[in-house]
Amino acid sequence: MTPNPKRGIRRKKQFFMQDIIVLIIGMAVLSYVCWRTYKTLTRKPSPADKCGGCTGCALKVDVECKTR
Repeated sequence: MTPNPKRGIRRKKQFFMQDIIVLIIGMAVLSYVCWRTYKTLTRKPSPADKCGGCTGCALKVDVECKTR
């Protein structure tokens, strides 16, 4: 039996495409984590804000209602 050269090329191309897809997903996740870290560290809380700039919990809504 003679080996089919196209079969080997197709496998290499498939692994190469898989590596590219994994790399793109990894870069997207890394950029999202960096962006959220940046936004968390650079958020400037106002002096009247008891939660220190937090934007999303039920406790903040309760605190805002009680202070008004």
